[in-house]
Amino acid sequence: MHTQRIWLALLGMPLAATAGEGGFFKDSTATLQARNYYFSRDFSDIVGANKQSRAEEWGQGFILTYKSGYTAGPVGFGLDALGTLGLKLDSSPDRVNTGLLPVKDDGRAADDYSRLGLTFKARLSKTE
Repeated sequence: MHTQRIWLALLGMPLAATAGEGGFFKDSTATLQARNYYFSRDFSDIVGANKQSRAEEWGQGFILTYKSGYTAGPVGFGLDALGTLGLKLDSSPDRVNTGLLPVKDDGRAADDYSRLGLTFKARLSKTE
């Protein structure tokens, strides 16, 4: 799947006017990736009691990557962010445990799940 580059117009443009010449917002970029996964496994050849006969789930994932520029000055500061979102498209309690979707305490796959990771960065001259 090709990565689509998008600009954070709602966040970056209004704040860029107040950021000055530092490039914190001017040099920032964001990318959004969308991935769709379907996983199916048949356990019918495995003999044993209380065994799940198959595992089958379908999910949609989004990965947003944001990289800022640096503030002005001899020491510049910036921020990178990675946000992920997973959405359940199809699953049931008798078909869980593919490893694709997290399983809740009640044995059902989560409808959605997400994470956000932040990295603060600094630059001294041309060294990050």
